[in-house]
Amino acid sequence: MFKKYGLIGILLIIFVEANFFFKIQPFASWYFPIIWAGYILVIDALIYKLKGSSLISNRIGQFLV
Repeated sequence: MFKKYGLIGILLIIFVEANFFFKIQPFASWYFPIIWAGYILVIDALIYKLKGSSLISNRIGQFLV
């Protein structure tokens, strides 16, 4: 099962890529951190789907540190 935060990550990436052309502030200035957050969420959801455990799903404290 693909985690919901993975879908949020995909939506973040799509939103920021679309905003790359529209230049809506403050998102245009924060392009890099927002797209990386989306990437991290998507990759972690994929790892959870493949292995059944992931850093965000099972060890959120360690992820935040």
